[in-house]
Amino acid sequence: MIVMTSKIQVKADREAEFVGLAAIMVNPARADKGCISYEFYEDPLEPGVFMFIETWKSWEDLNSHLEKPYTKEFFGLLPKYAVIPPTITTYESRGGQPMTL
Repeated sequence: MIVMTSKIQVKADREAEFVGLAAIMVNPARADKGCISYEFYEDPLEPGVFMFIETWKSWEDLNSHLEKPYTKEFFGLLPKYAVIPPTITTYESRGGQPMTL
């Protein structure tokens, strides 16, 4: 299982427009093969900071998603909205069962 996080700091005058654009990404991504979850969040303590948290069955599924035209279009538009380039981090499960705290 692969988890990818994308943290994006958005220009203050572009926040509403960015939220609309990001919302368009969610349903197509959730329908992509291998998508376990795809969520979009806004940081309640840091205005203008948004996070995508995605979980994929495999690297192949994530890479396929990244090659989709709608994903490429979204990444192409990011410079218009982002204060700085997004911070993207990926994590890979080492197996086992989810941990309950």
